[in-house]
Amino acid sequence: MTTDRPRAPLLSGPHSSPVWEQIADELDRAIDEFGPMASAHEGIAVIEEEFLEMRSAVFWGVDSKGRPSDPHDEALQLAAMAVRYLIDVPRRAP
Repeated sequence: MTTDRPRAPLLSGPHSSPVWEQIADELDRAIDEFGPMASAHEGIAVIEEEFLEMRSAVFWGVDSKGRPSDPHDEALQLAAMAVRYLIDVPRRAP
């Protein structure tokens, strides 16, 4: 993690799991590498891309270029981008 911003506390109690730290690490990596999601349209496109990569890893064990791909890693990326959406994209007024 190269960012100096403080990280929000992770869940504890019955919802504690090392996976939250892994998602936070992936989120930090994405924030360091890419700018914020500019709109809901960009956000859903990023989430869809991550979903398709996870689906490919689950069903065929490879990414879009035919390289071996781990479904767990793809799920972490998908989860991190869903969190990123919640951070970057304002909620629409009802």
